[in-house]
Amino acid sequence: MIALMYDGLELGTFYKENDKLKIKLHDNVETSWLPYIFELGLKNNTDMQVVFDEWIKDRVFPKNRMGSKKLLHELGLKKYNQHKIAEITRCSAMSDPYWVVYDENDTYAKNTIRGQAGFEEYPYNSLDIKNEEAYKWRIQ
Repeated sequence: MIALMYDGLELGTFYKENDKLKIKLHDNVETSWLPYIFELGLKNNTDMQVVFDEWIKDRVFPKNRMGSKKLLHELGLKKYNQHKIAEITRCSAMSDPYWVVYDENDTYAKNTIRGQAGFEEYPYNSLDIKNEEAYKWRIQ
């Protein structure tokens, strides 16, 4: 199961249908909460695999980055593989709330850079959602 997250809030899950990757948003989740590229992909009925691949390009370090061999070693990889890097890092960045769940036990606190850093200015409910019990959360 792969899910798209906004801090601790699970926005939706990816699934295959007719050889195309799609995303099913959870109840009460608005498309405007998605990264813009996903919002456009949904609007245009684009294969989400294309959208996902483009999105992760900006969320992992480039192959030709200075020090990339050291980074690969730190991640336990022998060669550059964009999808493996995305899976290991969970596409997590300090600069925005989006990340990806690759394992059912992934949580904001354990698997994101922001969560691991303990930044209090990024509360789990950073969208200020009312009626929190109507949503799926992955906090601790």
